[in-house]
Amino acid sequence: QTCALPISVSAPAADASAADCTEAYTLSITDGQTVNEPFRFGGVGQGEGYSVTVKRGERTIGTKDIPLDATCGWSYQSKPGAGRITYEVRPLGDAAAAPLSTVNLTVGQ
Repeated sequence: QTCALPISVSAPAADASAADCTEAYTLSITDGQTVNEPFRFGGVGQGEGYSVTVKRGERTIGTKDIPLDATCGWSYQSKPGAGRITYEVRPLGDAAAAPLSTVNLTVGQ
């Protein structure tokens, strides 16, 4: 009697595709924009993904890790409340890194 070993293809394939991402980092929003909530931003990139830190003034109000998808894309939906908000985007897993982008937005009422 033969014994078939289970083989998991989906998880390694997902890891391999994320590791293959070598797109130049892009961001779909620019500093100084006025937006209405909820809004979504993102782009494409490399490595495993990005970490987005949300600040109101100097106070951090949230951080979210966003892995790259199979197309090397990433997106983040935000509903921070009205006012001035700052988003810092760093490489995933490197919280001490200087931000790749720092974007100050005004969120409408």
